[in-house]
Amino acid sequence: MEFNSPLTLLLLILLIPAGWFLIRPGRYASLKYSYVGRFAELTVSGKGIKFYGRFVLVLCRLLCIGLIIIALARPQEGKKVSLSSTKGVIMQVVLDRSSSMNELMEYNGAAVSRIDTAKSVLKDFIKGGNGLSGRPNDLIGLISFARYADTNCPLVQSPEILTDFLGEIQTASSQQEDGTAISDAIALAAARLNKAEVEIQDRNDRLMAIAGNEGREGQPEFEISSKVVVLLTDGDQNCGEYNPPDAAELARKWGIKIYTVGIGGNLRQGNSIFDMMRVNNFNEKLLQWFASETGGEYSRADNGDELRAMFEKIDKLEKSEIQSISYDEYDEKYHDYGKAALGLLLLEIVLSSTIFRRIP
Repeated sequence: MEFNSPLTLLLLILLIPAGWFLIRPGRYASLKYSYVGRFAELTVSGKGIKFYGRFVLVLCRLLCIGLIIIALARPQEGKKVSLSSTKGVIMQVVLDRSSSMNELMEYNGAAVSRIDTAKSVLKDFIKGGNGLSGRPNDLIGLISFARYADTNCPLVQSPEILTDFLGEIQTASSQQEDGTAISDAIALAAARLNKAEVEIQDRNDRLMAIAGNEGREGQPEFEISSKVVVLLTDGDQNCGEYNPPDAAELARKWGIKIYTVGIGGNLRQGNSIFDMMRVNNFNEKLLQWFASETGGEYSRADNGDELRAMFEKIDKLEKSEIQSISYDEYDEKYHDYGKAALGLLLLEIVLSSTIFRRIP
């Protein structure tokens, strides 16, 4: 227990002279009587104890004053509370799932489909592993697209949940579903990030207001350091409602950077060199334009190592910070001592009016 005004406790010293004053000889009025010899012949009966019992009243008075002094010193019980505030990135990973992502590329010395390569590197980027540190402090969402763009996972601060949804993404299974709607996917990702920013700001405002009402310094739960879209595709835009300028304008307006990755690689390997061909169906100029228009970067990945190098670069450019704030939270206990003092005062009044009533 701590006291907000410990110097007030020095007043307890005054209880010593106060006690002497209350019990000093001759304090109470004497009864005038013409002859007191008869009193010497009397023995002390049970009722005589009432005379000595008046010291109980003095004790009640002193304890009442002592408790009031302690209450004025404001006793408090508290605990240290630590809050963490993250200043991180909110990011939308946008993954192409058109049928061409089934083509093969080199990954860890083997021929692996482009989409499986992308999913494996993305898993390491999100959770950490194979040279990537992971992004546990960021809010990351997942969007995939072919002819249509879909939200696979909303913005979450949970690598496990995100990678579970990532593992469920499959390439387009029909011609009606197939296509490459790059601008639609970017527009959807930008809208998700903008909505998340508004919600985060509203939540932070409420937390600051609550802290102010409790008389302590507020600390936002999550602060946005940057808003990022990471687009991975192996194709060129051939469908969708948005055109590239409109999608890029949304990202610029909301302060969102777009990192673009053009995925190529080996289509298939046969028994001779004539069966090997390199395919780059993606529109490199378009991806470069999206990145330059929004302050992001463009990279080309012809194999898994180059794709991993792109995410290593993002790790260095888009960093998160965790700040901790500690404060002491106290519970005031003065009212308990005040109630006890009031109880003793009432007890003194009752006893002095009944058992220890004095006449005259």
